[in-house]
Amino acid sequence: PHVNHALRQIAMDGSQKLPYRMVASLRDCADGTGNALAVGIRAWKDFCRTEIAAGRAVDDPQHATLGAARSDADFLKLIGAEDLAERIERAG
Repeated sequence: PHVNHALRQIAMDGSQKLPYRMVASLRDCADGTGNALAVGIRAWKDFCRTEIAAGRAVDDPQHATLGAARSDADFLKLIGAEDLAERIERAG
């Protein structure tokens, strides 16, 4: 309730923001912490998939690549998180 942004605004430019704001930090959490980061990355991926499936464009410099993504691995590769796939999928 204290964030004055719509989810669409938060997800905007995710391919640019997530690699250094969340992916790098999650990778640094080698002790198994960082669940909130993994949940955030999964939420972005799921948001993109839902928007694309509904025929809505994602506001992102990589919108064409996002639109062509067919699997979770495609989304994670775009943000350099393919090595974190298992952690991201089991987070929650």
